[in-house]
Amino acid sequence: GSPSIERVVIRHRNKLQLEVYPLCLRAAVCDATGKPRTMEREVLFSKTARVADLQAHVCRMWRVPLERTKLWNNTSRDLLQQDVLPPDATLIEAQLRDQQSVVLEIAQPDGSWPRSQLQVDAAEEEERAQKAGPGPNGRQTAGGGAGGAGGVGGVGG
Repeated sequence: GSPSIERVVIRHRNKLQLEVYPLCLRAAVCDATGKPRTMEREVLFSKTARVADLQAHVCRMWRVPLERTKLWNNTSRDLLQQDVLPPDATLIEAQLRDQQSVVLEIAQPDGSWPRSQLQVDAAEEEERAQKAGPGPNGRQTAGGGAGGAGGVGGVGG
């Protein structure tokens, strides 16, 4: 048979209900550059659980100390559209969806946050691209010239 699945009773619209369909999330951890590693693990979690509980579970799963981590919403390819999940929010309030990826960021020994730095770098790149204006083909380009990648997130793509 299949492995057993833990079911929880949740309060939904002031009624107690058995949660038959928990969220199935894909959890990855960042490498030292802030990019998610390709290996992901699936976790089943109640929609009414707190982000802090999910973060603690992912930390245990990857054997990482909780105090040195942030959990990121990874719904978009555009890094500027991603954000750190609020620990006190429920998974519903944080707008997590079934089969969504979350990424665990681990602070470096010097205290820096590599994924956060990636986001700062992406914002600066987008700002430079906007200052450069559209290229000759009318599209925004990363370097301001023709045929560029379109900047962060791939404008027009």
